[in-house]
Amino acid sequence: MEVVVDGRKGVIDIIGSQNLLSVIDVIRKHATDRKRVITSLELDGEQLSPERQAELSLKMVAEFKILDVKTAEPHEFSVSILQELKPHLDNLDKIHTEAAMHIHSGNLKSALEKLHSSFLGWRAFFSGITGIGIITNINFGSIVVDGTSINDRLQKLTALLNKFAGAFTKQDIVSMGDIAEYELKPLVYDWYSVIDNIIKVVKEGGQNGNLHS
Repeated sequence: MEVVVDGRKGVIDIIGSQNLLSVIDVIRKHATDRKRVITSLELDGEQLSPERQAELSLKMVAEFKILDVKTAEPHEFSVSILQELKPHLDNLDKIHTEAAMHIHSGNLKSALEKLHSSFLGWRAFFSGITGIGIITNINFGSIVVDGTSINDRLQKLTALLNKFAGAFTKQDIVSMGDIAEYELKPLVYDWYSVIDNIIKVVKEGGQNGNLHS
């Protein structure tokens, strides 16, 4: 198997007796040493999700042809992700509105589908924000917006998602609708300004050559 990193061949030396997991570990270390983050792993044309990586981890690299790796500078990558999260919030706002309309019209099947999309969307948003904290090493407890730290906001979101998941397990569509409309939907606008503040801190970290803590 050949490893191509950001279009460059021969960057990573491997042997056929290695398994995929060991090679990916080497690639991660290589990226870390270069102060970069891995943004994409594509194996023989297949994008590797974390789940897929786990499934193939013990496969010998000799079974594959090419692993295409994309990396990025952490701050630039984080800013691009944060900018993408704003339209993601817009979509969540739309989903909440549509879910409420379906509930009020008695179309519970469609409402349930929208509420499930809301849950998955907020979970993805949470993962995006926390992931940025990890790769930039920013201390979210030190960033306070309108009197509340980002850590506290994330804890609130976690509690709401757990509450939402509990209602979903019980198929309690009334509770789910109330959580989405009266507790999650208002957070959309709150997170807009929070994202702007995170972008500012991330950019400052990148320009200064160090990370906030």
